[in-house]
Amino acid sequence: GVSVEGDAALLMRNCEISNHNSSGASVTGNAQLTLVESRVHCCGGTGVVVADDAVLQATDCAIHHNDNGHGVAVTSSAASSLRRCEVRDNGRNGVVVTARRGAAPGVPPRPCQPRLRMESNCLLRNRAYGLAVHGGVAVQWHGGVV
Repeated sequence: GVSVEGDAALLMRNCEISNHNSSGASVTGNAQLTLVESRVHCCGGTGVVVADDAVLQATDCAIHHNDNGHGVAVTSSAASSLRRCEVRDNGRNGVVVTARRGAAPGVPPRPCQPRLRMESNCLLRNRAYGLAVHGGVAVQWHGGVV
């Protein structure tokens, strides 16, 4: 899989991330992952995990058949986006956006309001919901199928 951490930035264009035991891609800290015309599929966990203050920008991607996880899971407080992506046939939700509920022991919790902009996406045949939004988050949906 792919891990982007800290203040790192990674651009992946026309790439394939597949057949990993855990998540296909993990973006944490203040990192940024830009996926363009790429596929994330057949991973044992969630296709793409976005946490902390990290950012995901995915355009024209296919995220599918991630057996035991979501297609995309966002708990980051930064603004991420999915444009013209197909998120299908995942083991849980296609896309889930959730506010963090706490912090590590001894670290005070900080407010988290994940933001996700979705434009012209197709979220189909996921085992649970196409899109699941939980607690104190802001999602904008412009066109697409769910």
